Amino acid sequence: IDFLKKVTGASKVVLFDHTVRHHRPGDAEMDESKCQPVNQVHVDQTHESATARVHCHLPAAEAEMLVKKCFQIINLWWPISHPAIEHPLA
Repeated sequence: IDFLKKVTGASKVVLFDHTVRHHRPGDAEMDESKCQPVNQVHVDQTHESATARVHCHLPAAEAEMLVKKCFQIINLWWPISHPAIEHPLA
C-alpha cells in the first residue's frame, strides 16, 4: 500500500482482488478457469466496471464521493516464489 501511495501520490489505496496465474502447457490459454497468463494486450476494467468496483469495495457514502473525482485501478503483479522467466510480461 505504501509503495502505491508513493509512486502514484494516492491518498488512499484499496486492495480488492488477487489472481495467481500459472502457465499450463496444453490447456486452452483463453480458458478463464485455468488462470493462465494472458498473452495479448487487453483491458481489465471498463469505466462502468471500475465504477462498480468502487461501489463494491467501499462504504456507499465514500464510494459516491470518490466516483465523482478522479480514481484509478492499477494492476500490480510480481512473481511469488521465483523470477518470471517464461511469461515475464504476460
